[in-house]
Amino acid sequence: MIDLSKEVRRRGALAQTDAVSLAAGEPIRGSWWSHPRGQEIFRALSALAEDPDVVPCKGFDGKQRWIHRALWPALVRASRERALFAAPSAEARRLMQRVEREGKVAASGKARLELERALLVVAVQEHTESGKHVMELTPFERWFPAEVRRAADGISAEEALEQLEAAGAGVTAGSRRGTRGRRSPRGAR
Repeated sequence: MIDLSKEVRRRGALAQTDAVSLAAGEPIRGSWWSHPRGQEIFRALSALAEDPDVVPCKGFDGKQRWIHRALWPALVRASRERALFAAPSAEARRLMQRVEREGKVAASGKARLELERALLVVAVQEHTESGKHVMELTPFERWFPAEVRRAADGISAEEALEQLEAAGAGVTAGSRRGTRGRRSPRGAR
């Protein structure tokens, strides 16, 4: 089985579609569940999800990416640039208030996706006692260790976005499909 964590470390960021193709040994279009190597792909992605040096996040395009610890300060710094993100809907704001109040909340649906795409939460798949899979949301910055948040304080927005763009993290101004009209944080500190 391929070690996707090693690939995330090497690249800094890895799109889910690329992770699936690497695990399958070939490009895959559409769902990988029916692929002959579907079980192997599942195991490789599950191992990646367990890596403490990797965080899952959605890019501006809504696609899942895996970001290595080396880029976490840049990711946290970029998440603070609220002008880059669409304002959340009323439903998403209510969900965010609940996440902030409770610390962790199981959620699904459009509001959850809005919060993920806006880098307001980290969503991690958890298994319940009944065997059901749920997405557990944690406030974005709270998910990261204190030293990462402190390191983010020392990076300009421009530096953070450049680092993420260079790694193909998909959460930066250069990959902002669907965010027309959002200001660039050029020169922001």
